[in-house]
Amino acid sequence: MSIERNFNKYLFNLVKNSAMDNNIAKTIALNYQRLNRDAKDKFFESLMLAHVNYSDSAFDNIRFEEPQNLEQPSIGKDFRLKAVRIANVRGIPEPKDSTKFGFDLFEDGKILNGIFLGPNGTGKSSLFNAIEFIYSHEVAEKKLRVKNPDSLKESDYFKYLEHFNEAPECEIDTPSGNFSLRNRVFKTDEELKIIYPDTHFISDFDIYNKGQLNYLGKNDDSESFHLLIASSLGLQDYLDFTNMLKSISTYRRSKEITDRKKNTDKKNELIQEINKNQEQVVSKSDKIKELKIGNTDNSTEDRRERLITAIAEIMSTSFSIPFDKIQYLKIFDNYRNTYEKFLGLSVNQNLQTEAQFLSLGLELINHSENCPFCENSKLSVPEIKKKIEKRILEIYEFDIASKNLEQSFYNIQNTVRDTLTVLQSTERALKNEVERITAIPELNEIHKNGKDLIDLLSYETRNLIDFDQKISKITLSNSLLSRKNEEIFNLIQNKETALLSDIINIPSAIEKFASRRSQILLEINTRLASVQELITPKQQILILEAEVKNHQSIININGQQIKVLERDIERLTATIDTIAEIKIKAGEFAKLLDFEVNKLVANSFEPIKETITTILSDYLKEENVSLQIRLDEKQSTDEPDSIVTTILAEIHRINTQTGELEIHSPSKYFNTFRFRLFCTMVSVSVVVAARKNSGINLPLVLDDVFYASDYNSKITFKQFILTILSIFKKFNSEMPLQLILFTHDELVFDSALDAISEFETSSAELLLNQLIDEQWKIPIENRTAFARLFPAKDVELTVTPSLFGNYWDLTYRIPTQLENIFNEQ
Repeated sequence: MSIERNFNKYLFNLVKNSAMDNNIAKTIALNYQRLNRDAKDKFFESLMLAHVNYSDSAFDNIRFEEPQNLEQPSIGKDFRLKAVRIANVRGIPEPKDSTKFGFDLFEDGKILNGIFLGPNGTGKSSLFNAIEFIYSHEVAEKKLRVKNPDSLKESDYFKYLEHFNEAPECEIDTPSGNFSLRNRVFKTDEELKIIYPDTHFISDFDIYNKGQLNYLGKNDDSESFHLLIASSLGLQDYLDFTNMLKSISTYRRSKEITDRKKNTDKKNELIQEINKNQEQVVSKSDKIKELKIGNTDNSTEDRRERLITAIAEIMSTSFSIPFDKIQYLKIFDNYRNTYEKFLGLSVNQNLQTEAQFLSLGLELINHSENCPFCENSKLSVPEIKKKIEKRILEIYEFDIASKNLEQSFYNIQNTVRDTLTVLQSTERALKNEVERITAIPELNEIHKNGKDLIDLLSYETRNLIDFDQKISKITLSNSLLSRKNEEIFNLIQNKETALLSDIINIPSAIEKFASRRSQILLEINTRLASVQELITPKQQILILEAEVKNHQSIININGQQIKVLERDIERLTATIDTIAEIKIKAGEFAKLLDFEVNKLVANSFEPIKETITTILSDYLKEENVSLQIRLDEKQSTDEPDSIVTTILAEIHRINTQTGELEIHSPSKYFNTFRFRLFCTMVSVSVVVAARKNSGINLPLVLDDVFYASDYNSKITFKQFILTILSIFKKFNSEMPLQLILFTHDELVFDSALDAISEFETSSAELLLNQLIDEQWKIPIENRTAFARLFPAKDVELTVTPSLFGNYWDLTYRIPTQLENIFNEQ
């Protein structure tokens, strides 16, 4: 089962081929390059916006038209070492007579294995560290010496490699090119994720790191053996995105729910108030009917009747406006903040065209060896890629900021229009009242105060009308969007006093008028009652009719507020439903993606199993104990019809007293040496799987990972080397292996020499229909260099000439045939 390198294309094909009825999955596949994956909340926001704009036609018409050679530059290439040149790296000093130190691993057209013996202080680790950095962009030895390895930067590694304060230098020659500390083999994160070159450099850090794994962990355990295999197979993008989708499926977002509950509670309060007023309308209307039937009042006190009638009528009108001062100011503050954020984003107006162009450019850079972007730029590939990714994100953030600014402006416009409507309605009601009481002396003060308030309302409504007309003129103009936004912002700034300071004082002015008005009416009613305690039926009818009118007014006002709240509730409900859909559908997509990743991992199981168990079988001599590397298949708890497969490493032991099977982690059972050996073989098995998957050939380099005291005899380490060679030939014979071993231990060195000498190229088992590279047909001892390492100060007196540049040779080659003669004797 092959791994698609273009992850966006993989997502699209996965959604399409699985025939998923999942618009969220389709939205993700369609907009993958534009989604902000920096953090969960940013990803969710960008996914919501993309989902709003999703269409089936856009998904159906997506095309991945990749140019020729749209492959990772490193795929299928040979990066084995032919030569190393080094200076100013830790224990290795500056160039001698302008010539660097080093060694060659190339002879008679063949790339050689290298078995190097050198006491401490000869530069083994310095060589290992520099070569490792050129391939993997990191130095494991440095990571072992800090508390937080993930915090290390490139500059930290360069500082660590320095010889005192001199800039480190190291170059290597490979069949696929020349590389150095600053011109490393793999240029992008995508390439590193394909092969994970650090797995090919096995040192104490690698063993320590493998020792931290949970070998009994489930496939969703971030420290599990299973996920180590997945990441080493170049599936890191798959894993990272699956984890992001899983986090989305449990994402808690309460803002819309809280706002909807607040609006619903307010709506229910208004409904209850309407019901109470409707009950009063019915009750008082019935009373009016009764009074009209029995009305025999023939009073002639016209003035008093006129006063009572006027009071009854004006009492039926209440002067108050529904105005939330805090919310009103918040709308303007939100607009200012949104506009400032918008100003901080600088992109042109052809957003969609630019985004599509940059996305295609990013694909070219990621996958094309001859990318025209790179050839015509002074920047490096990672720098170009970083700039493009940043630009795409800027465009998408601009899109979001533009929509947010547009929405915040509409909020202001709608709020101003709603406020204008309320003020105009209040002004009309007030004019009617002032006109009604003009000729009634007892109501002169209400008349005067009313006229003053009318003047104030008239002034404010003119300001709001002027603002609304100017806003409409700007929005309907043909100016550029940026120009419109600037004009709108300036207009709001210029009208700030009228829109904010003056408007928020209107409710208090109305409340003051209404309070004094109520006080005057109460005083008049009190005087009228003192003159005649009994109110005539006609007067009662007028009072009740005024009260009914007041109840009706309250019902109408509340009804209007309910309509506004219902619109907000409907909008919030739609958003909440969208959020729920995204969480559910993202979870479904995550399960599918997780299942596919686990199938890819399980496909690499056999070489991993055989590599580890073959080596360790000789060390499990205890009766009733065995090492099991197995595929654990269980029914999914989420999808009963699906099987979840996990790679586990277990120690099985039969309890001699109970006869029951006990399952233990290797870290619990193995002693220190066996556990180091186990972790080493985990690393080797990962290398085999990664090489088969990627087709990229790197050297396998071991740095002093074992000592003679660890082994029962010379034979056991020889068997260790023989098994490694057999495993690579069996599972990876289509690629020649370059094994490089640094050791300070003579027994380990001799055992390696014996293993190389005894390895029979024809005896190693091959898989059915397995291709075999021609170099495997050459006796391995004829393509292996055995050498002693010497400190730089002890190099030979003459420079060694080479096809790859002259050098001071740090090694002394030991003829294999001579060693065989010594062994025979």
